[in-house]
Amino acid sequence: MIRILLFIASLILSIIVSGQTSYEDDMKKGIKLFEQGNFEESAVIFEKIAENSQDDWLPGYYVALTNSLGSFGLSSDKEKMAKMLEKSQDFLDRELKKQSENVELLVVQTFIDTGWIIYDPMTYGMRGMNKALEVYNRASKLDPTNPRVAFTRVQFNMHSSQYMGGNPADYCEDLQKAIELFATFKPETEFHPNWGLERAKTLAQQCENKRN
Repeated sequence: MIRILLFIASLILSIIVSGQTSYEDDMKKGIKLFEQGNFEESAVIFEKIAENSQDDWLPGYYVALTNSLGSFGLSSDKEKMAKMLEKSQDFLDRELKKQSENVELLVVQTFIDTGWIIYDPMTYGMRGMNKALEVYNRASKLDPTNPRVAFTRVQFNMHSSQYMGGNPADYCEDLQKAIELFATFKPETEFHPNWGLERAKTLAQQCENKRN
């Protein structure tokens, strides 16, 4: 009897460890593809993980993130772009129902709003811009120390100013302050959001070049 119980316990443990290993390997692969800019490929991996990890917000977050970012370069393929934005919103809504004040999720919402602006500026331009700014204001109040909230907000303002008669260089100092937040930010795990620094540095260099 003891041998049987030990065997069952060992079997259960091996199944649990195997499941954890698969999750970790898939998450690492998906994040690596995301960091390389292979948004569509990484989205497929994260969607598969999300189907088997209903209680974990990270896979759904990455599905929404990669689909929204991947849509930005598809303005010539309106049908595909719209489908990616819709999928992004669907997965994001699922996670926001669980964690409505998660600022990492709110950042993705601004990406979706931006995607619709790119999709059809005449229809979604002002509405999308106002919605994105409202979300940024909310996220900034919830967590003023989050580097992705600060950085993407500055980035959004810089791009918006180009179409509103402003000067993107006016946001250079805000961008530097956002970069400083990356130095003190520590993700909860290796799979939690930790992106944005390199892009922020590149944008800051471009900003300084325009000022000089």
